[in-house]
Amino acid sequence: MNAIEQARFDALYAAMLRALQLQGKAEKTIEAYARAVRRSADFFKRCPDDLTAEEFQTYFAALLKSHSWSTVKLDRCGLPFFYRYVLKRPWDWTEIVKPPCPQRLPDVLTREETLRRLGTVRQLRYRVFFTTLYSTGLRLSEGLALEVGDNTPARQSVGPAPGGRPSGSGPLRPLAACRGGPGHGGSRCFDGSHPSGGGGIDERMVKRYLRSLNAAEGGMAQLFRATDSS
Repeated sequence: MNAIEQARFDALYAAMLRALQLQGKAEKTIEAYARAVRRSADFFKRCPDDLTAEEFQTYFAALLKSHSWSTVKLDRCGLPFFYRYVLKRPWDWTEIVKPPCPQRLPDVLTREETLRRLGTVRQLRYRVFFTTLYSTGLRLSEGLALEVGDNTPARQSVGPAPGGRPSGSGPLRPLAACRGGPGHGGSRCFDGSHPSGGGGIDERMVKRYLRSLNAAEGGMAQLFRATDSS
């Protein structure tokens, strides 16, 4: 932009920073909103105080091709702030750009949704583990701490146990594969130490596998307690 445009922009940009501070915006918000004004000025090579609706459409269309929706949304918030608090003009172009609305899953999944998500788990050891967590209500760490002795013919649930061991309750049909009969009461079900099991799993492995499932399918974390599974 030429010297006149630059001088006008510098004055308005300083006013923008002052308005952001006066409105109590957080430091990261100030940086993001100010960046939106700078980016639009760089795009049009002039001070962005007289842009038309058509020019904003061109700007956001180009921004969508080069940046993520998170960046677009920040500019979508920063530029209206610039118009409202610095230029003292209304922002009338609300329909210029509208981020997609994500399909949010309900807080409680139906039986069909639950079975479909568990069905995406291809590795047997993880499927047994995740099914156990869901059917018992255990936390991730509690499920990993399960021992064969917690699942006996006389005790088909997991109740309070000494030493901070599993505290959930529910049927343990998935743990049938962990039973080893008398003499295996101290074996962990999922750490690979039990003779009937294959390779073990630990918390790091489970969280990594769960993240991969969430990236591919989404919604898996809803099956378990968020305080311990993310």
